[in-house]
Amino acid sequence: MFLEYEYIFLYTCRKITNLMSNDFVCVYSHTNQYTIDILKSVLQEHGVESVVLNKQDSSYHFGSIELYVKPADESLARQIITEFESNHEK
Repeated sequence: MFLEYEYIFLYTCRKITNLMSNDFVCVYSHTNQYTIDILKSVLQEHGVESVVLNKQDSSYHFGSIELYVKPADESLARQIITEFESNHEK
């Protein structure tokens, strides 16, 4: 029974990843959720729709959180991200 659920989970994850890779482009990856949330808001303020895909392990928080945009918005999103990073460097 457990293996059946595990198979369904892995199949669903692969379908989501394939869907994301066909319709959206990953423009940013980070390990902190709050950074992704802020950047998503900044993109939204500039009219860029974005989607977050959290690939982190829920127990130990290793892995990354990725920010995706539509291919038509990729150039603008990368400009906004570059500006965001230059203004928020430590």
